[in-house]
Amino acid sequence: MKILVVYYSMYGHMYELAKAAGAEVTLKRVPETLSPEVLGKMGALVGKVGSVMSSSATQHGGQESTILSTHITLLHHGMVIAGLPYAFAGQTTLGEITGCSPYGASTIAGAQGERKPSANELDGARFQGKYAAELAGKLARK
Repeated sequence: MKILVVYYSMYGHMYELAKAAGAEVTLKRVPETLSPEVLGKMGALVGKVGSVMSSSATQHGGQESTILSTHITLLHHGMVIAGLPYAFAGQTTLGEITGCSPYGASTIAGAQGERKPSANELDGARFQGKYAAELAGKLARK
């Protein structure tokens, strides 16, 4: 059986795994797209505060999963995550359909982007921004 193995390998480890796949293997390496300068800056993110916001077309359009999956990348780079704590009372409102969760501020855009962020969603973004800045300040003082 012939198989194609497409892989990315910065240091050659994935190449070794791809070679071991067995069968009749054709290996195709995805080239590095980042410059050495950018690669060096990525290690500089360790200990920095990261925070994520999102938007989707519908109330259940993946706002939380988008934020959570982005958190994984921030953690991979050694960042400290600032979400949107329940100290932001707008998360518990029942008076409107609204974005925002403990993971981060979000908004519902509508299928054609016709809905603008509500006052509550904007308040959530402001709260999260202030919270992230406060955390960054506390970390900088240590």
